[in-house]
Amino acid sequence: MAVENGDRVELISAGGILSMIAGVCLAAAGAALALATAYELELWQPDMPYLATLGSLLPADTGMPVFIGAVVVAVVGVVAVVAGAVLVNRSSYAMALEEQGFTDGISGLRHGGTSTTPPSAFATTTQGGVSSGATRPASELRGPATIRAGSATVIEAPRPVGSVSRAALETGAASGQRQESQTAEVTTRTSRAQVESLDDKRLERVNAGFCTRRVPRGDMRTLVTGDVRPRAGDIVLARVEKVRQHRRLELPSGRKVRLEPGDEIVLACGNRYAADQFEGFVPERLGTCQLIAAGGLAAAEAGRARTMKAATEIALLGLVADTSGVPLNLMSYALPAPQVEGKRPPVLVVFGNSMSSGKTTTLRFLTRGLTAAGFKVGYAKLTGTGAGNDYFGVLDSGAWAVVDFTDAGLASTYRTPVSVLEGTSLNLIGHLINRGCDRILVEIADGLLQTETAGLVKSPVFRTLIDRALFSGVDPMSAVAGVRALSEQGFEVAGVSGLLTASPLPLREAKEACDVPVWTKEELADPKTASTIVVYRTPSREAHSGGVLERETVERGEQRTGESRESVKDVA
Repeated sequence: MAVENGDRVELISAGGILSMIAGVCLAAAGAALALATAYELELWQPDMPYLATLGSLLPADTGMPVFIGAVVVAVVGVVAVVAGAVLVNRSSYAMALEEQGFTDGISGLRHGGTSTTPPSAFATTTQGGVSSGATRPASELRGPATIRAGSATVIEAPRPVGSVSRAALETGAASGQRQESQTAEVTTRTSRAQVESLDDKRLERVNAGFCTRRVPRGDMRTLVTGDVRPRAGDIVLARVEKVRQHRRLELPSGRKVRLEPGDEIVLACGNRYAADQFEGFVPERLGTCQLIAAGGLAAAEAGRARTMKAATEIALLGLVADTSGVPLNLMSYALPAPQVEGKRPPVLVVFGNSMSSGKTTTLRFLTRGLTAAGFKVGYAKLTGTGAGNDYFGVLDSGAWAVVDFTDAGLASTYRTPVSVLEGTSLNLIGHLINRGCDRILVEIADGLLQTETAGLVKSPVFRTLIDRALFSGVDPMSAVAGVRALSEQGFEVAGVSGLLTASPLPLREAKEACDVPVWTKEELADPKTASTIVVYRTPSREAHSGGVLERETVERGEQRTGESRESVKDVA
């Protein structure tokens, strides 16, 4: 059975008290025996009548070995008393720290249970302008979400969205593991940590990265420095040391500001997976590390593509904390688990064979087509690294509402357990439904072989949320392999698009090789075509022997467009 931090401190305190009691008993018994033996051996005979009485109780053959043993017992007792006192003192210090938000006298700071000012919810552009809501601290992010597809499928998500052990975020726990903790934690040697105030004038000069957009400036009141260890999602204050690959920082507004040595910036710690750029991991300590993504991700660079310069070097000055000195973490500002009523609209997901395969471009033009057809399009990016390019690109294409994993408390999703990503999917899709979207588009970053993407592809929870899939490929071979892989996992593949459609030759080869339609971005922007793509999954479908859907299967899905539109009207 696991022992919680608070229980561990209490056990240490109890052990110290027992050690002191035992030590006093041993020391007293040993001292009495040593004095009595010394009296009988005539080593020391002070005028103390009780010593003669004690000496008479000793055996007649009492000698020097008994005296030496008594002295040893007394010394052991004194050592036990001292050790017990040290344990009690340390446990009392740890308890005092815990009241200030520290979880273990030597190991960590607690994020949960603090009083923070909830930030305004993410803004989503609607036909009426900008709408906003409210967020809640992590302690309130509980409750099931139920989403119904059509009138039959019911999905229940009892696990809280974004609920994840901080250790699991660092090491990447098994996909089936269910996480219970709602708090974000950071390990630190508290005896060597200091807390200093952050004044408003200093904060006014600081730019914050896109990843931190849900954290209000008003909550940034102190800075935890010293021998502390950041964890994924922690908000940090950093100073630019050497400007290299990333010369600009993307702000929550989407604007990119130029960086200069000496600039102080607010970032979020996280892991990064980007095959064309960098791989990096949460720094083990404050000090030198790298700005590994323009959206404001701080990490220790582990590797980079040959086309990349070295990552911009930064120095982590401390963990940004609240007035009590408790570090701020993105998980505390995640959207609450939604309570969804009514039918789930059609949901289409776009996968790709790698990053930069044209997934976001595919979704932008599909958004244009659906919007022109009169639908309210919701877009959710479920995996990747926090950045505004995709977020604002789809919003500019006419999306009714846009969310991404940073709204679920994640700066990035690399090394995040699949169970957490399942919850994130339920959370964000549920929020899009509650905002009135009648067509939902989902983007999964990177390629099908990337660890988290592969986990979602195999996830029964995720597949139940999805009606159809599009595959975005860079060449015909990747398109054939991608369609087959998705079909074998039970996805209804609606078609192929992506970078391969930018040239006539690969476009022609893909059309000849794939048993599903291949669409250019211009075709996706056509209202009629877009309307036939994003529909509910067919009730029954036949798979090709090689795993690629037959063309007549897609045609049957297209015939359901009118029925799907009526269902959407009912939801609206």
